[in-house]
Amino acid sequence: MYNDLKNLFQVANNRIFIDIAVNGCGSGCAYCFTKSPSEEQALLSASVVSEICDLIDSLPIDINIISLCPNTDPMKSDMSKELTYQVVSYFTPKGYEIQISTKEYIHSDYLELLNDAAKHKGQIRVSVSLPYISKAFQIEPFASPVNVRLDNFHRIHLFEGLSSTLYLRPFNLSMIAEKDTFVDVIRKYRPQHICLGVEYITGNTLYDKCTTLNNDYFASQYFEKTDLSNALYFADYIRSNTGYKVFHSSICNIVNNTSLDCSIKLHNYCIDLCRDCKLKDSL
Repeated sequence: MYNDLKNLFQVANNRIFIDIAVNGCGSGCAYCFTKSPSEEQALLSASVVSEICDLIDSLPIDINIISLCPNTDPMKSDMSKELTYQVVSYFTPKGYEIQISTKEYIHSDYLELLNDAAKHKGQIRVSVSLPYISKAFQIEPFASPVNVRLDNFHRIHLFEGLSSTLYLRPFNLSMIAEKDTFVDVIRKYRPQHICLGVEYITGNTLYDKCTTLNNDYFASQYFEKTDLSNALYFADYIRSNTGYKVFHSSICNIVNNTSLDCSIKLHNYCIDLCRDCKLKDSL
């Protein structure tokens, strides 16, 4: 059974990415690196998810972070939410930090379930994905509208076991064109954290877009091919106009809000990516 299960999660240093579907997402994002972003989710059974959790827990490696989901939206349907909660409730008692990334509406009742599963403050990190604003309806045609996603922040704030992240990935030039709109969004909805993720390199199947920065070889290849000047400009604009710190990986965000060690070390490629890091003085 292991040969089947191992295709449903990815190990990246101290982080595990878990999928709850074998195919499909349903949001249809134009930039997505998955094979079938517009197709309906083909979800796993609860028993298979249970096997995945048991297998991950038995791995002889030090894992601190569980991320849902690399290839589908964990909040897309009632069933996907049930499977996500199954994973969350399995790993929170074991002390893992949990990251849930979504472009969907999350009802207060479900957030309350997640909060009840959390064992310490902010253990479950809900990342609301918003790489586009005015063009979202074209580029992310089947995801929830921007205003629906953003309203999640008001509800997440009500629960101590949860924390909220405005997840701006992939970076794209429309962010600069709409930089003042992003500033307004941040001021109005007050996410607890901001993560400005790297832009995707398209047309190159060598890059796994979730784990690229965790692999020294692929990360070095990525940064050799990528002009970071626009992303760094946008990050500085957000900082200076909102007072927020801006991190360039969800790992960086988690490390700066926990006692975990850094496993991604972006300073090896560009020290400016670590501008807000609490560890920068020791680099």
